[in-house]
Amino acid sequence: MKEFWKDIPGYSGLYQASNLGRIRRISQEQWRKTPRTPQYRYINGSTSSKCSMGKYKLIWLSNGKRQSLHRLIAKTFIPNPQNKPQINHKDGNPQNNHIDNLEWVTNSENILHACHILGYRQSIETRKKRARKLHKKIIDHTNNKIYNSIKEYAIIKNLRYNTVVRKLNNYCKNDLNIQFYNETSRT
Repeated sequence: MKEFWKDIPGYSGLYQASNLGRIRRISQEQWRKTPRTPQYRYINGSTSSKCSMGKYKLIWLSNGKRQSLHRLIAKTFIPNPQNKPQINHKDGNPQNNHIDNLEWVTNSENILHACHILGYRQSIETRKKRARKLHKKIIDHTNNKIYNSIKEYAIIKNLRYNTVVRKLNNYCKNDLNIQFYNETSRT
């Protein structure tokens, strides 16, 4: 397949993406009296285990923002008429950013692809850990009442189950004053 380049939307004249999954920066020659042909600097990107996207290549752009390589490639080459939020790697390899391997998907489509097409499964340890958390007791510090499970608390308080879980795992800030109940620390 022959490689061809297009300007990345929002970075026209600064960055270009190729159909083979590469990014390059166009050098700026506007300050020279005798302009030369454009010089290109190819950007490899890096994977960072310190963030949640540890398996995807990330690119630092000139505006100080960090973007994933596969998202820049998809924005440039793949139309998204239904405004789907995620990009799926069809072969399951996050390092393969060719446009033939990328597609726009919803979150549920991405999970279904991972489970049914690629055969990914949660480990037994992860399933056991999640099951144990489901049946842990919860204490509500506003009235010091103890609930037998997350589900019970959500039903009694008329809340969504996910809202309670996200609060317990410190993923969101809300006015729920709850935590997992630890019987040994109770006096």
